[in-house]
Amino acid sequence: MCIRDRINYGTADFHIGQSDFTYTGEDGERHVLHHCGYANFRASLDEIKRRMPPPSKLLIAGESAGAFAVPALAADIADAWPECDDLTICSDSAMMLMPDWPRIVREIWHAPEHIASGVQSDNILVDLYRQLADRLDGRARYLFACGAADSALITFQSYIDTGAFAPDQAHADGFRERLARQVAQLQCLGVPFGFYIHDFRQADGQGQHCTLAETTFRTGLVEGVSPMDWLWAAVNGQVTRVGMGLLQR
Repeated sequence: MCIRDRINYGTADFHIGQSDFTYTGEDGERHVLHHCGYANFRASLDEIKRRMPPPSKLLIAGESAGAFAVPALAADIADAWPECDDLTICSDSAMMLMPDWPRIVREIWHAPEHIASGVQSDNILVDLYRQLADRLDGRARYLFACGAADSALITFQSYIDTGAFAPDQAHADGFRERLARQVAQLQCLGVPFGFYIHDFRQADGQGQHCTLAETTFRTGLVEGVSPMDWLWAAVNGQVTRVGMGLLQR
């Protein structure tokens, strides 16, 4: 049986927050951000368990903001079905470097401690995958997909570093090196980690953001392999690395 469920994202906390954050907006007024992503996730998981039969195979995947949530929440999902030992975990298009991640996760989002304890560096994705690999202890396969010139990730990193919500040349030039470093860190976690690195482009020529929900998921090819074929092989036990040469240009 194949069941697909998508949990929409709207709480600005990678689905792990459990707090209300009060701040003063640019209009001078007080506002509240409701970081209730973790409560929404747990409620959704409970409802899925109630409605669906226990799975024999699980693919836990997310793109963009959801790609950070994947390693944060995959252990909770795995714990919900402890009898399922065929797990594939896939993050698509995620990298955001910021030294404040530990403070944000604990003091602003108030993420549960079993998630927050793993966030210790400027790379929250790598931290969460390191923690997940320890928790699942060889129970899963791991995947990461990303464009080598992802325009959205370049733009957000520029905003974090400079306050300008626009891609600049310095961040565009350094993106491939930062992505290569993140991929190397994931490779060093000691678990079966597959990668799909591409250089797919949008209509305007900018680097495509996200892989799993775009038309290139079926039609795009790197080394003769589409993202769909790469993912299908992985969920059936064959974890591969595609397009790694694109990180060396």
